Amino acid sequence: METLETAKYVLVTSAEVWTGEPDPELKAEEWGWKNKDDFLYPLTSDLPPAPRMLLKIVKCSCRVQCSSARCSCFKNGLVCTSASRTCKGTMCSNSPKIDSNNDEENLEP
Repeated sequence: METLETAKYVLVTSAEVWTGEPDPELKAEEWGWKNKDDFLYPLTSDLPPAPRMLLKIVKCSCRVQCSSARCSCFKNGLVCTSASRTCKGTMCSNSPKIDSNNDEENLEP
């Protein structure tokens, strides 16, 4: 189910419950909820929370070499980027490596 549509359904049924509607006219299961063991749970989206490329953007706030799990970039298996606070992806041990065998910039982690 699409994210916006799911949110709309959840909000409508929530509003009915919050306003004290004793007998809601809408069936929760038809408006973005699922009934499991007599409890209502909102349906979640099948879509990722953000585009894949955006989710891959991680920046660190390291003040020293980015070579341990303290560095969020290193910990997530990513190289530091220009968004990183101190190293800017150029001055640390977790900077992208440039392949000099290729005329174009080929960045490898």
